[in-house]
Amino acid sequence: MITAHRTNMRDLFTYIERKQYGVKKVGYSTFEYTKEGVRRIIFHKTDIIKFNPDGSVTLNSGGWQTPTTLKKINQFSGNIGYVRQRKYYWYYYFCLGVIPFEDGMTVWPEPIMLEKAKKGEFGPEIQLKAMYGANNG
Repeated sequence: MITAHRTNMRDLFTYIERKQYGVKKVGYSTFEYTKEGVRRIIFHKTDIIKFNPDGSVTLNSGGWQTPTTLKKINQFSGNIGYVRQRKYYWYYYFCLGVIPFEDGMTVWPEPIMLEKAKKGEFGPEIQLKAMYGANNG
C-alpha cells in the first residue's frame, strides 16, 4: 500500500533556515519564504512560484503536473493570469491570449505584460492584440 507523505517544515528547513528566511506555512504542505530577495512559494519540495525583485514571476511544477500543483500555482500566483489543463497539457492564460505552460517560465503582472507586448517582446500575434485590444483578435 502506498501512503502519501505530508511535507513539514522540519523536512525542508533547519531551525536556523526557518528563522533566517522567515518560513511560514500557508497551506497543506505549502510554505512561503524569502531567500536572496526572492519571495518563494514551495509545495512539497518544489519552488512552484518565485516572485522576483524585477516584478516578474517564475512558475514551475517541478515535473509534477498534477491537479493539486495546478491549484497551488493558481492560488498563490496573484494577478499574473492563471494556468489551466486541457487534454493533458497545461496552458498559461493571460490578458492577451494563451501560451503553453513550461516549467521555469517567467511571466509578469498583466499591466507589465501589456507594455512588453506593445514593445514587440512576445511576437506579432500577441503584439497586435496588445495594440488593438485583446477582444479584437
